[in-house]
Amino acid sequence: MSRIETLAEGVTCHLGDCLEILPTLDGVDAIITDPPYSSGGAFRGDRMSKTSAKYVLTGTQIERPEFSGDNRDQRSFGYWCSLWMSLALRVSNPAAVACVFTDWRQLPVTTDYFQAGGWVWRGVVPWDKENYRPQMGRFAAQCEYIVWGSAGGRKRK
Repeated sequence: MSRIETLAEGVTCHLGDCLEILPTLDGVDAIITDPPYSSGGAFRGDRMSKTSAKYVLTGTQIERPEFSGDNRDQRSFGYWCSLWMSLALRVSNPAAVACVFTDWRQLPVTTDYFQAGGWVWRGVVPWDKENYRPQMGRFAAQCEYIVWGSAGGRKRK
């Protein structure tokens, strides 16, 4: 189930399965994505809960569709992400920018698949989450990350 939303003039948001959507695009200036982190548990059984329920805050009444990609082990997750990152590169303009959101558990594999997909890795930006859940007996997961880079060289202004 895909849908397209126009956010502003010249800005289009494609929502759906990237493996279906990316081959239909051309001339993309920016890839901004928040893929499933596939980090919902230590064991496969922990990761097998329904995605429609997994990412919903208690009391939320919104119904969301199921999606794939969130029950993989780290290696298959990295291979899968390399696949769609290379598709994204293929449809992007030479100076396109990519930003991929990730959490601390998937940060190392995210920088790997970013480069394996052919992108030039430029850095990591922390995203300070103001509304984070306290973690009893350990540091809070107050931060997520944006791995960013470009399809090729970037001119400095």
